Amino acid sequence: MEIRNLKTFIIVSELMSFTKAAKRLGYSQSTVSFQIKSLEDELDASLFDRIGHSLELTDRGRELLVYAEDIVGRDDRFLSRWRDPAPLDGSICLATSDSLCEKLLLESYGEFSSLHPRIRLRILTSDTPGLLKMVRSNEADTILALDEEIQGSDLKKIRESREHVHFVAPSSSPLCNRRLFLSDIAKMDFILTQEGMSYRNMLDKDAAKMGIEILPVLESGRTDLIAAILEKRDAISILPDFVSEKLVRRGVLSRLDVEDVSFEIYKSLIVHKKKWVSPSLKAFLDFVSEKEFFNISEGNPL
Repeated sequence: MEIRNLKTFIIVSELMSFTKAAKRLGYSQSTVSFQIKSLEDELDASLFDRIGHSLELTDRGRELLVYAEDIVGRDDRFLSRWRDPAPLDGSICLATSDSLCEKLLLESYGEFSSLHPRIRLRILTSDTPGLLKMVRSNEADTILALDEEIQGSDLKKIRESREHVHFVAPSSSPLCNRRLFLSDIAKMDFILTQEGMSYRNMLDKDAAKMGIEILPVLESGRTDLIAAILEKRDAISILPDFVSEKLVRRGVLSRLDVEDVSFEIYKSLIVHKKKWVSPSLKAFLDFVSEKEFFNISEGNPL
């Protein structure tokens, strides 16, 4: 039973005229007649008594009118809500690295929460293998990784940007404004993230190739704490530029020129290719990928 036929039946019942109903609906009279005839054939019942030039609903017609108005009303309410949906809600699970978690929560969460107050956000942190495991097992709806370029035929990159990472030290350090090699600073006090974490892992691999061992005096997954400690302690760290930028601009920290070590890391927003992207998840992905959270000058929408 087609909704449009029921709508035509309701209008004919209201106006008691095929001609007037056709004019209101913008149909030809033959179309209106065909739709009513289709209903009557489908229901095997006469819906109107056609006596002379007048119409009257039959008993079956009056019975159908009650159901037709209910069905069409429900259809109209559904379409109205679909076209003008209620505020997005639901729960989203994001898995990310510690350093990106800090930036997301401190700089962007408040704005996202204001835009979508009914979306509940759950954030998990892990290293890159852990992030990939979570998105592949559907423990996380999306991941935000900071590591070497991630590849995977089962993964879809929503956005990716190259990130700069530098050795940093207090601006008062004698190492500043000098041409350096890793061997020059290997015995200095280092404050680093945990072993196996993205750029720390790259540093350890490069150092091992040179036969150099770096033993940090402090390890922490909190890059904001590392930066804060460097304000008060003569030590060295490696930090993404988005972590150190404010302190460098204030003249508190300086980036060191270590010629034989470089870091190539990427910030990547990823979902599984088979993941259904709900309206709420799409709103979150759009928000994160469009913010300054990504390096606009080097990031490329994918």
